[in-house]
Amino acid sequence: MSMLTLIIPPQYRLLAGAAAVAVAMAVSAYSGWYAQGLAKDAVISGMKAAAADTRAAQAVAALADMAISTRRINDAATRLISAQDALGGKIENIKTNFGRATKLVPLVAGCRPDDERVRLLSAAVDAANAARAGQPVESAVPSSR
Repeated sequence: MSMLTLIIPPQYRLLAGAAAVAVAMAVSAYSGWYAQGLAKDAVISGMKAAAADTRAAQAVAALADMAISTRRINDAATRLISAQDALGGKIENIKTNFGRATKLVPLVAGCRPDDERVRLLSAAVDAANAARAGQPVESAVPSSR
C-alpha cells in the first residue's frame, strides 16, 4: 500500500481523489488563463510597436516637409534681401523726387497728377516690379534731376 492510502481513511479516499482532480483542473485552468494573458500581452505590445512606428514615420515626414518649407522661406528671404540691395538707395531717390514734385507743384483738389508725378509714380512701380521679377532695377528707376 502506498503512503497516501495509510494516511487517508477509507471513507474519505473518494473525496480526496475528487479534491485532487479539482486542484489539477484549477491549476490547468489557471495555466491556460495565464498563457492566454501572455499571448494577448504580446499582441498588445505588437500593436503598440506598430502605432509607435507609424507615429515615428509621420514625424519624419513632417520634419522633411518642414525642412522643405524652411528652404523655401530661406530662398524667399534671400531673394528679398537681393531685391532690397538692388533697390538700395533707389527708393530714397524715388521718395526725394516725388517729394520735390509734390512741393514744387502741389495738387489742387479735384485735379489730376501732372506728368512729372505720373512719371515718378510709374518709375517707382516699374522699379518695384523689376525688383520682384529679379531684373536689374537700374533701367526702371529715373535719375534725380
